[in-house]
Amino acid sequence: MKFDLVESLIIVSIDGRNYLIDSGSNISFSITNDLDLVINDNIYLLKPCLVSGMVKDALEHLIPGKVIDGVIGTDIIRNNLTVDYKNKELFFDLVDCKYPNEEYYVPFEVRNGYLFIDYYFYDKKLDLIVDSGSKNWFIKNKFIENSKICGSFEDYSPELGYMSGNLYEFYNSLFKTKIEVAQLPSAYNFVTDGIIPTSFADYVKFDFKRKLFSFARAI
Repeated sequence: MKFDLVESLIIVSIDGRNYLIDSGSNISFSITNDLDLVINDNIYLLKPCLVSGMVKDALEHLIPGKVIDGVIGTDIIRNNLTVDYKNKELFFDLVDCKYPNEEYYVPFEVRNGYLFIDYYFYDKKLDLIVDSGSKNWFIKNKFIENSKICGSFEDYSPELGYMSGNLYEFYNSLFKTKIEVAQLPSAYNFVTDGIIPTSFADYVKFDFKRKLFSFARAI
């Protein structure tokens, strides 16, 4: 299905309702009273959101021009997911990339419904959550405390709601280039070393059978 990419976030329309695809949320939930969701002839019952007004306001601020009706998290994504950012197509299945690319495969681990990968920063191994619902990279303060401030950000977390703060320079060892990252909220410090968004790639796949996260950049 086609999707809209708004502020690096994936928005799909299903049966006239708009959903944020969010691998950083371990549950799928509805912000409205519509709890039934049908994907590929499978029926899912979404959780009701207890603070729907606050969540709706935060998402509408961060995703201008779109009314968001719900969030699709890993409890549904675990049936596999492919996102073609280049052509703005999404599949609740595994689909091979059809254009020339350099593809990378990274094992992931599922813990408490979140997807974790290992990321190496110089000689240190970081334990990061893969989050398609995040606009930004987030890294623990101890890895960026001496970094230069280079901007500001706004983002949203299903657990914390609206977030904002500074962006810092960070060296991306995978692509050997500097990127902008935000400081990981302290509430996540005992959960992960950081959060990696998926919008940095042109094509991503979540293979839950083999526990592989793969991403490609068009050549």
